[in-house]
Amino acid sequence: MYVQYRNAGYSKAFKGTHEADILLHQAAKKHFDSLGMKKLPTVASLRAEYAVQLEEKKKAYREYQQARTEMRELLMEKANTDRLLNIPDRPKDREPDAPTLWHTHIF
Repeated sequence: MYVQYRNAGYSKAFKGTHEADILLHQAAKKHFDSLGMKKLPTVASLRAEYAVQLEEKKKAYREYQQARTEMRELLMEKANTDRLLNIPDRPKDREPDAPTLWHTHIF
């Protein structure tokens, strides 16, 4: 749109009709200029980079899901062990490293 505006000789009528697009282009150009970018990346290179990033995200999410499942299993095992050893539940608002009464007892 901006190229058409430029080809129209920066016509006020053309700018009035397409002002939103022209202002958007000018704001984007100003932003990229402030970043020191001389040439914008091509759409093909952006798509390729996006595909790589998406694949990394999917891999990281699979690893996260595995870790979350393992954490849930470990928490369940801990809760079962605590129940078997008759260890009282810890209050949620207590500091994790604060001593509890059962730490001082000898079993």
